[in-house]
Amino acid sequence: MVLPVPRWSHLWAVCSRWRSPWWPCCSSRWPTWGPVLAAPVRSSKDRRLYHRLGPLWRMLHEEFPQIAMPSTADLGSRWKLQRRVIEIRDGLLALSPYRLSGLKEAVNAAAEREGLTGRDRAAAVEAALIALALDAYRKRVPAEMREESTSLGEDAADLTGEASWLARVAEAMPSALRLQGWVHA
Repeated sequence: MVLPVPRWSHLWAVCSRWRSPWWPCCSSRWPTWGPVLAAPVRSSKDRRLYHRLGPLWRMLHEEFPQIAMPSTADLGSRWKLQRRVIEIRDGLLALSPYRLSGLKEAVNAAAEREGLTGRDRAAAVEAALIALALDAYRKRVPAEMREESTSLGEDAADLTGEASWLARVAEAMPSALRLQGWVHA
């Protein structure tokens, strides 16, 4: 038995008649659909980053409660993430008089002895410098020679990149405490 060959030209004719009045309307909206369709994914990533920043924010907020912005209406996960990054940056700025110059080299050497490499090493070094500055702040010992401000990381070109870098620093705090022990030893 031989099956009939479908006539695609007939199908195309039917479809083109159906889509012809709608095609200009729909095709002109395609560029606007991308952000709308990507919003749930971005929102999910923003919420995860927001929660990953929690330990670093709490550590800074304990010492500098003034970094917390007055709360306003909840405008979404992107808004919360932006506020959290700004508050952390404010806390790090308040710590800048306590960042000792010359400690970066010592912490880098300690990170090398620990076997840390790449981005993990940079995040651990930054976390250790923050921890050392917090110790100096608690002892009320300002630095005579100040270190440059905190680094933004390699991929901190936008809010997501900066939040990712700060989250990596927050997650490196346990290894920062080990580095701090090497520096004081």
